[in-house]
Amino acid sequence: MAKVSLIGYSIRVRKTRSKEYADLYSFDGTNDLFSVFSQYFSKYSNSSSNAIYPVEDVPETDNKTMSIDPVQINGRLIQGLIRIGDYGYITPIVNRKSRKLSYTRNIEDTELVPL
Repeated sequence: MAKVSLIGYSIRVRKTRSKEYADLYSFDGTNDLFSVFSQYFSKYSNSSSNAIYPVEDVPETDNKTMSIDPVQINGRLIQGLIRIGDYGYITPIVNRKSRKLSYTRNIEDTELVPL
């Protein structure tokens, strides 16, 4: 994995089948999208590092997990690291150099990949 990375995300919101993007300060006619994100992430802002949470609003049958490093909210800036993973299958983990089995992943194990 890279030692240094720079990842930028741009968020745009539009209604289904609409070609026009909403104003993020009033994306649904009343709510500021920053306030929505701020509220969602604020519950993780005082959490301990590497805490794992189920991904909300996703059926448990999708077998998704999420890890959020403590989030910092400063003004209109939200900072943090979100990792998403899948679970629900058994697979061998092999060392690429020795080509030997290092570990057998269990059904409840999840590999958390940074977004």
